Amino acid sequence: MIHAEDILIMDKNFNLENTIIENDVLKRNNRALEIILVVVVVTVMGVLIANSIAKRLEEESKQRV
Repeated sequence: MIHAEDILIMDKNFNLENTIIENDVLKRNNRALEIILVVVVVTVMGVLIANSIAKRLEEESKQRV
């Protein structure tokens, strides 16, 4: 039979304040990572578009000559 003392709902060393602080830090880190990811994706897309435009302009200039 299971006794009430045998059921450990929460760690005895659990500290809610530390947990909240850790969660806030993780949220800030996730936000920073999201911003970095968006910057990288936008940069890559910009490079691909610029490369495509440059190739098209180069082909057009070759056809004119």
